[in-house]
Amino acid sequence: MSRPPAFRVPALSRLGRELRFIPPEAARRQLEAVESLVTRIDPARAYPEEWIVYSITGFRPTSTSDPPEMIVGEALIADLPALAHRLSLAAGPLAATGAARGFIDADTLAGRWGVTRRTLERLSRNGLVGRLVSPPPPRGGPSRARLVYAPAVVEAFVRSDRGRRFAPADRDKSGPASPERPRFRLTDRERRMVRRRALRYRARLGRSLAWICARLAARTGRSVRTIRRALGDRDDSELQAAFRRRKGRSARSDRLIMIGVRRALPIAAIAARVDRSPASVRRRHAECRIAFLRGLGLDARAGSMFDRSGPASEILAPGAVRPGLLPGGARTLAEFIREAENEPPPDGRLEHARALARAFLIQRAAELLRGGLDAAALDEAETTLRWASRLKVAMLRTQMPFVLGAIRARLGARSEREPMLPALEAWPARWARAVVGAAVDAAITGADRFDPFRDRSGAPGGPRRSSGGVRLAAPVTLAVDRAVARMLTESQAARAEVPAAAASRRARQAADAEQRVVDDWTRRVDPWQPELEPDSRLPRALERMAPNQAALLDARYGLRSGPPCAVSELARREGVAPARMSARLRALERRAIMLGGQA
Repeated sequence: MSRPPAFRVPALSRLGRELRFIPPEAARRQLEAVESLVTRIDPARAYPEEWIVYSITGFRPTSTSDPPEMIVGEALIADLPALAHRLSLAAGPLAATGAARGFIDADTLAGRWGVTRRTLERLSRNGLVGRLVSPPPPRGGPSRARLVYAPAVVEAFVRSDRGRRFAPADRDKSGPASPERPRFRLTDRERRMVRRRALRYRARLGRSLAWICARLAARTGRSVRTIRRALGDRDDSELQAAFRRRKGRSARSDRLIMIGVRRALPIAAIAARVDRSPASVRRRHAECRIAFLRGLGLDARAGSMFDRSGPASEILAPGAVRPGLLPGGARTLAEFIREAENEPPPDGRLEHARALARAFLIQRAAELLRGGLDAAALDEAETTLRWASRLKVAMLRTQMPFVLGAIRARLGARSEREPMLPALEAWPARWARAVVGAAVDAAITGADRFDPFRDRSGAPGGPRRSSGGVRLAAPVTLAVDRAVARMLTESQAARAEVPAAAASRRARQAADAEQRVVDDWTRRVDPWQPELEPDSRLPRALERMAPNQAALLDARYGLRSGPPCAVSELARREGVAPARMSARLRALERRAIMLGGQA
């Protein structure tokens, strides 16, 4: 009882504020009046506010023309302990009067009844009103208030209808209840009633064990733990069959939940597949996402440098870090070569602006993941990481000419008077795909070594705004050259399969390049992309959807015209609740995936 209980009745809340500064003697008299009043209240009746104020304070308030406020007895009984707590604080030390009148200490009463202090606090809402007393302080230490109960209040509580179920087991049915040893456990009759109703709720309503225990606890006045213990009889086969324990969490069920949510399947269908409730599926999906993101070990390499780089509005303001960040990657070898050859030279200012914004976004996501995550914070962290991946894709797209140049240089060094482009196309399909994949993977790794906070000499400093200083092409080209050289050295059998150079076959080889499929590297630039990116069929369906629906999905994932947006931001734009916006997005994703599969 260290914290004062909250009021639920406005009339008693007003009375508690008015009695905060009354003299100690008046507070003691009114505290006794509260203890006497709680024994005379009928829970089924309604009492006027004026009568309650007069019964406690002895002051009859002036009546007004408005009808008096009526308070139900049950609500009045539940709020009187809060008023008694505040009057105890105003009354001051009551140790002497408490000991003289034989007040029962809370620990003594809990031991006598065989319950915990928590149970006594719960029973205070049913009429077991206590008061705080302050014993003499020990030497050199503060005095600690303790909770005591008046004997009349304890006896009246046990004899009342509210405490009749706590009567001792050995008393005569016609005799009065004794306050010495009340019963808090379920009787055999109550246990049978609880069992019968639990099976009925399960069979007819299909409710969970937690809901049934909460419902029966409210009906019987027991705690949820008591009801759950009563329903946990291992010898009762019918109860065990009705409330069988659900299967423990397994990697397979978690994988099914993640795949189902990623494909925008209905939560009810996923729950039926893994034998869980929809609420459990949502909770487990959130737990898996949090565990995955925290397992990445995100951390900003130079977080202190942002103090000199301006606020987020300046770091994320340049147009280079916002619009059009995710066009699709090349799907064939010829398309990859054409895109690399047509890519304009990179701009150093854009490189540093995007690298700085990416580092800032990763630091923001790391800060969100270190704190307590709710649904909105988790979605914001995921959206921030998606934006960081879009920036890395934009940075790497400008480096594809260097990637292609490094591949051609290594292949040209091993071809005799063979033009560079046919040398790449002359490789067998599986090895051409492997070479391009290894080169792009090396470029992705090399881009992670690019630090926008270092100048040309390699010393830490502020972010470079000009085209001078360290450029992204340096770590990317070096990583690609090493990766391709290592692959060519290790693949002796592949070089043996390279067909001889022949002018008559070059046209057919160039045509074959249109059929050689390469991986879409834009979806694997970061380790979190496999879990955060939408289904690969979704972007292909935007052209077949209504403009407003396509625009909403585009804004959500940043597919064509800007950075991704969190659900809360989209809900604020549309003027709807976040839960409704989330359901709408899931329905649109499900439709887009279906249309994308038909394309």
